[in-house]
Amino acid sequence: MRKTIGSLLAALLLVGCATTQEAAPSSTVAPPAMATSPATSATPAEPARTVIRITLADGKVEPNGQRVELARGSVLELVITSDREDAVHVHGFDLEIPVTPGASVTKDITLDRVGRFEIESHEPVFTILQLVVS
Repeated sequence: MRKTIGSLLAALLLVGCATTQEAAPSSTVAPPAMATSPATSATPAEPARTVIRITLADGKVEPNGQRVELARGSVLELVITSDREDAVHVHGFDLEIPVTPGASVTKDITLDRVGRFEIESHEPVFTILQLVVS
């Protein structure tokens, strides 16, 4: 008899647990604090960044006329050093970047238009890059 009562109690306990789990409502809605929290909103990805180092020295320029292809919306970072007074001109973006001997100049350019643009020095005139933005 004791075995029968023990078995019956064990069976009732198992049925009771199963009934409780099935009766519990399942919730797929996020708690209100998380749903309205600005911390959970997606942050925009940083645009792709390309760094190009330009050296004007001994009457030469490096890079020297290479073609560089970048995507619209990306950022081009120019790091320029020179051994003379000069200016680096970025056509199509109307940027003229003055450089002085012994100093390094850094300029970020957001590539917000498509096309082919030359980057050149002025004294003497050298084509540094052919920038293609698509």
